[in-house]
Amino acid sequence: MQRKKSPSKPGSHKKKQTTAEDSATHTPELPLTTAVREKSEPTPPTSKPTHEAPVTATSVPPRYFLQLEKGNLLTYFIAGLLYPPGWDTTTNGRRAQRATDIQSRTPDQLLLTPSFTQDADDKQVLAEIVLSPAECSALQPVGEGFLMQDALPVSRVVRIWTKNEDTADNLLSSARSYSDILFPSSLLSPTPCDFPPPRPAPDPSGGANTNTTPEMQAKKAKYDRTLGMLAYMRNTERYFTQQTHRYRDLAANYLATLSRLNTEIQPLEPSPESAKAADFYIELLSGRPRDPFFASLLEVITSDGGFDKATVQEIVAAYGQRHDEQTAKAANAAFDELFDDNFKVCVQHLQAHSKLWNLTVLAVLYRFRKKDGENKIIVKQIFPSVIADPKKAEIILALLGMYYGYTSLPKDEEVSSLDRDLAAFIGPSHPIKFDIESLLDRHVIETAYRFTFQVTKTSDGFDYLPKETASTARRETIEPSSPRLRAKTFTLMGTPIRVVEVVDPVESLINLIRETYPKNRSTGYLAFFAAARWPMAIIRLNFTREKGLDLDVDTEEVIRTLHTLKPAELDEAKSCVELDRSLTNRGNRG
Repeated sequence: MQRKKSPSKPGSHKKKQTTAEDSATHTPELPLTTAVREKSEPTPPTSKPTHEAPVTATSVPPRYFLQLEKGNLLTYFIAGLLYPPGWDTTTNGRRAQRATDIQSRTPDQLLLTPSFTQDADDKQVLAEIVLSPAECSALQPVGEGFLMQDALPVSRVVRIWTKNEDTADNLLSSARSYSDILFPSSLLSPTPCDFPPPRPAPDPSGGANTNTTPEMQAKKAKYDRTLGMLAYMRNTERYFTQQTHRYRDLAANYLATLSRLNTEIQPLEPSPESAKAADFYIELLSGRPRDPFFASLLEVITSDGGFDKATVQEIVAAYGQRHDEQTAKAANAAFDELFDDNFKVCVQHLQAHSKLWNLTVLAVLYRFRKKDGENKIIVKQIFPSVIADPKKAEIILALLGMYYGYTSLPKDEEVSSLDRDLAAFIGPSHPIKFDIESLLDRHVIETAYRFTFQVTKTSDGFDYLPKETASTARRETIEPSSPRLRAKTFTLMGTPIRVVEVVDPVESLINLIRETYPKNRSTGYLAFFAAARWPMAIIRLNFTREKGLDLDVDTEEVIRTLHTLKPAELDEAKSCVELDRSLTNRGNRG
């Protein structure tokens, strides 16, 4: 876990005794298998989980909990995955940091319980989870608990229970002090007075283990790469708003790629270009890119290797062999600059040759190859100053996301290249990691899990997941205050997605002038506006019997001077044109 340099002070937790009725009010809408118990049907202290019993309209369905030491819960939210401790690796020393809890008794399986265990101290928390019908059937009973052979994505967490308010406050404070944890604070609650009572700790010794840990570790690594790619590429369009004059909350190619993994998630504005890009990204996720160059990059990433000098030289040599001698020499010369720490010079050389643009991706992977430290933030600063093509940038970010892995990514970032008015409208913080308080993000996590652990592409709606989240209930559509911004909002799985166009006020006024005065002459309010500000050289005095003395202005001359106006003067000029336009339309109707 990465500590923030200056952690923000968390807000105080509500000091209120929670009841089951309160929990039902604030818990997201849950499917039948996880419904919160009614007060009229408390669980008898001696009852056991009714795993084999059919659920009827009047029976209380079983609830499943994962008891964890609170620090271990945060580690799971960093990874976006709930997994047996034996699957962990020594990456960043995380395995050594893991505290002992009840999950330590089953290193290759998850141990589910019907409540807190009787020996649980205040440092223990319960993650209440939902399971699919198939997963419920596959559970292995052990005492009053169950063993589960698979990992679960954090999208299954519907509530986090603590034994008291202090534990809830401490957990929230710890989560906010780290830069790589996106913690769902709205799901955190102390247990109500009629919560299921503590039970004896299950004895898992009689349970069978059908897992092959190395195989599961490989799936966990693929999940980390898949979520990493999706999280890192989804903000791509934000880095180029000053040149594209367009902002989206979610990049078009990101949504197109998701739609290939889950047809329930559809692009907002489908296009052939996005469909083609999605084909490429699905090839990467599937491990089968057709281009041999990208296949070589993926081989390094999936083998958990690094882009050191020797590896990069080998890839460049293979690339040169597939091209002519002149191209190969140009590639070698560019990478000689890179190895001498002249990254920008290298990229300039590569971008000057149409056959070498792919190698720009490799140059970035080498320059920002360190998985720890600040590289994951610093790399964004090359857009658009060094890498000016959004399509290339997106490919770079997709591969870097796979290379770094979701676990090591920060939870959010600041985008310094935003247009100033956009920055004021959108806000300073831009999410990287996925937030299960968003219904859409919850489905993205679930989709990545299904793709990696069950190796399927899905078109179902994940009926076992909550149907509503905090974000769908609280987020309102806000219109931008700047006249330069034109926003429209789409809704995808209850989540508002903003698309904002940045309009140049001068260009907008120029178009309006040319539409209003087709003969290049203005004899209305714009002429009087111009006469008050510009030399008489562009003004002509006309005398007609119908109108008497009138002003006549060359609108093209006016257009050439618009860039000298202040914003308030531009607004005044626009008002003059709009008034002339309305008078002309009224005269035409008369």
